[in-house]
Amino acid sequence: MWSEREHDRDGVHDTAVLVLMAPVALKDQLLDAHPDVLFSTPHYDGHGAYLCRLDDVDEDLLADLL
Repeated sequence: MWSEREHDRDGVHDTAVLVLMAPVALKDQLLDAHPDVLFSTPHYDGHGAYLCRLDDVDEDLLADLL
């Protein structure tokens, strides 16, 4: 889970956030396909890590991402 430090740094206070991993080549596809649920910050540029808004994600999508 994302800690308070990350919430403060990146200004995301409206939801619990889960950090997920994907192959770097797949990350942009996932972010583009689900922009209302998935996002990234500059901290994760160049890495396969991306972020998921837990309050907004559908259970089936979350299961697929996990």
